Amino acid sequence: MLFVALVAFGAQNIAPFVRKLRAADAWIARLAAVVFILVGINAILLYWFL
Repeated sequence: MLFVALVAFGAQNIAPFVRKLRAADAWIARLAAVVFILVGINAILLYWFL
């Protein structure tokens, strides 16, 4: 729905918003990677020591 609303405003108005989304997407992907790595390390340590 949000994307449809952005298209309604026109392509020129969407471009800055899409750039911000791409930047946010990169940071969210990095954060998700760190979380998965930490959860994996936690699971390994719990399996080894319990």
